Formats: sequence, structure tokens, C-alpha cells
Amino acid sequence: MFSELSFKIAITTDIWTSIANRPYLAITAHFIDVKRNLKQVLIEFCYIPHPHGGEQVKNALIKTLNEYNILNKVITITSDNAMNNIKGLNLLNEYLESNLGIESVCHFPCFAHILNLSINDGIKDFAKVLSNLRKLGAVMKGSSSKAQAFEETAKANNHEYVKLKRDIYIRWNSTYDMIERAIKMKRVIQIMCINDEEYNLYSISEEEWKNLETISVFLKPFYEATTILSGQKYSSINFVLPLLKALKDHSKLVLNELLLKKCSEMILIKLEKYETRLKNDLSLFAAILDPRLNFAYLKFILKSEEYESITKKFNEKFSDYYKKHSTTTKTTTIETAGPSILQSIYKKRRFDNTEEVDNYSKISQEDSGINPIEWWKMHECIYPCLSKFAFDVLCIPATSVLSEQVFSKAGVIITQRRNRLSDTSIRSLMCLNSMFKYLDSE
Repeated sequence: MFSELSFKIAITTDIWTSIANRPYLAITAHFIDVKRNLKQVLIEFCYIPHPHGGEQVKNALIKTLNEYNILNKVITITSDNAMNNIKGLNLLNEYLESNLGIESVCHFPCFAHILNLSINDGIKDFAKVLSNLRKLGAVMKGSSSKAQAFEETAKANNHEYVKLKRDIYIRWNSTYDMIERAIKMKRVIQIMCINDEEYNLYSISEEEWKNLETISVFLKPFYEATTILSGQKYSSINFVLPLLKALKDHSKLVLNELLLKKCSEMILIKLEKYETRLKNDLSLFAAILDPRLNFAYLKFILKSEEYESITKKFNEKFSDYYKKHSTTTKTTTIETAGPSILQSIYKKRRFDNTEEVDNYSKISQEDSGINPIEWWKMHECIYPCLSKFAFDVLCIPATSVLSEQVFSKAGVIITQRRNRLSDTSIRSLMCLNSMFKYLDSE
């Protein structure tokens, strides 16, 4: 399948430690296939011994990409910001440039990981407000009778029952879920605090409830952004710039609110720290190639000199595509051609080198509900070279979330009762499962 693929491949990777205390590296390929559909497939799940530093990450990537003969097709590698991943990619690029003369691969930082770091730093300031809520969750989790009483109280008061949840540090959005569920169950919690002495120890005052509601409203856009970025059935790199700007603007709006001031300041510091790496050429190109944004969006958010610089780079990159593909993609005109006059009238016209980008830049921004990859599939005959540029860029995931989902599946395979599977068996089970799912989707 990879040998027939004409577009670039994006890679996501991450490291996970099993219940048997063995570290594994997952490598997933993301691409637009020959049918112009966005696909993902796990291509490696291998044991990576300690200290699993940059050299080992580099070697694992080279071995895997060589095995599938896609070393020269990779456009980006998305991972978290751990030093071993950054060093591994730097070593990989040194190898590609010095040994093979291949263009370096861009390291795209996992946006979800950046959001997690940013918000976890910020919500530390809410520790006191969240303290009783966390303790109530602990009471319920630690006693089945308490949990049963909570559910029965909800039903007795004709109230929707939602189980309380405790947050975990590695997933900031679990804090949002915890608050949202508590707000939904506020009346039941208040009843339980009156009727149960242990619950009463951690009762939440009206002022604290108001603070929780304020925090929930503030965190909601971050939760929505994380959900959008984690999607697999659509391109996500094109959301990076709009969401980054929206979240920064949202944080700035509450800088004068006492409860949210410190949290928003800490979030802004973290987002601005990673902004340069997120706001790279590929994410800028992706915004342009999203017909809902186009050149107009960049013109709106960038300074004039930044806008001129990126449009120049975009045109230079497109020229490379045109030189490479124009010989195999002939242009047509609206001269009478074809078996009928109606086909001639309604025949879509292809543009030449100078026209493709110019005409695309002049179209009206598309409705927010469209899928950019589907749009380029429909307009490929009009923009034969520009569409190839779009398919290469829009396959790039903004997060390495898929690797975390892979690890969840690995946790089902490697259990306390089945923890002595060989590394070869684990690799086969993981990769073949993903590959069969890919084949089933064809």
C-alpha cells in the first residue's frame, strides 16, 4: 500500500511502560490514501530498553521507516516535548541530511500535551477550591455503600444520576469533567452533605459553588479545543493556529478577574513559550490550505511582514509541486471538447501554475462545517497541483493522542495475568490488529 502512495506520510510516536515494567515505542503512520481518505495505521510497537534516549529513538525510527521503505516520504513526526523525542529527531535529521541527502523532517509538538502542561500549571491555583470536591470523589470511590447511597438519593429526588469523578494530573480535562459532573449533581451532593456525616466534612459552600461554575466556564474552551485536536477522522493541523489564537484571546479576557487571574497568566506563559514551535511553516500552510480559512485568515492574524513572508514561502513551495507534477497533470481550457455540448459547457476548468494559487486565494471562505480533505478531493480536477500540496500537509496530526489510544489497547493485551508475552508476539498482535482494521475500512 505504501509503495502505491503518492502523498507524504506523517508520523506520531510515544513511549509507554507496560504492567510488566517494560517500555515500548509506538510508531503510527498518518496519510491520505489513493482514494483521498485520511487514514492511520500502527506500523511499529517495539521494546525500547532503558535509558531509551535520543539515540535509541532515532535507531527505532530509522529501522521502522526503512522496513516500510518510507524514509523519504515522511513530512513530520508529532510527539510530546520530552527531551529524548527532540534529541531523537535531531539525530534522525542529521542522518537523513548527511547520509542520504534527504530533506529534514519537521518535529511537530503535540498540541494536546502543550495544553495539558499549560492548564495543569494554571489550575494549581484552584487547589483550595477543588479540595473538597476531590475529597467527596474519594469518599464515594472508597466505599460502595456511599456510592450506592448517592445513586439512591438522586433517584429518590427525581434527579439525573451522574457518577462523581476524580481528576488525574496527567489529563487536565479530567478536572473539567470532575467539575462539570459535580455541578450537575449539586443538589444531590448538598442533600448527601446534610444526611451523611462523612460527606458533611467536605461540604461545599455557595461561594465555592459559584467559583466552580466560573472555573468551568473558563475551562470549557480548552476542553473543546482538546476534543477537536484529538479527532482522527479529519485533519487537525489546520486547527492549530485558530485554536492557539482563540485560547490566548480567551485567557487575556479574564486577566482582571481575581479568581482566574493567576491561572490565566500561567496558561499564557506556557502557550507563548511553545507558540514559535506551533506556529511553524507547516501549520501556517495548513491554515492557508483549509478553504474555511484560506489566505484571508492569515492576513487577519499576522503582521504585514509576517504575512508577506509566509505567502512567499507558500508560493515557493507550490512552485516545487508544480515543477514536479505539471508534466503528469495537463491543463485544459473551456474550449468545446468532449462528446456533448453540455459537457463542454459545464466542464470544470483547470488552472495553470500562476492561476491555481491566485484563483484559490480569491474564492469565498467555505462554511465551517466542511471537511477540508473532502473539499480538496472534490476540487482536485480544478487545482491538480495545489491539491497535492494540500494532501501532503493536511495528513499531519496536531497531537500524538492516537499513540495513547494504542497504549490503552496494549494495556488490554498485556495484563497482570498475561504479562509474559514475548516482545515479538506483542508487536504482532498490536500491528496486525491495526493493519486489519485498515484493510476492513477499505
